[in-house]
Amino acid sequence: MDKATPLRLIQTGNWRYELDADTVNGLSDKQYTVEASVDDAAQNQATASHTFTVDSKLPLLTVDLFASDNILNLAEATLGQSLTGQNGTPG
Repeated sequence: MDKATPLRLIQTGNWRYELDADTVNGLSDKQYTVEASVDDAAQNQATASHTFTVDSKLPLLTVDLFASDNILNLAEATLGQSLTGQNGTPG
């Protein structure tokens, strides 16, 4: 992906660059910038860029023991109980 690749015009005013599944799956988690430029017959040039981020890390989620031992006895059943856990993003 760190190379200049000619793009294919699909109709007047539009272009497309296809990334196959292996290429997309091979992108590491980081920020990427795509740049495109075009020259017309008079050698006038236009350039545009767009930045996107690949973030494929799943968030972390844990569930703590229920009723402190995962067993709800009669005495605990008469009380309110809370389900707790932690969430966050991997570092």
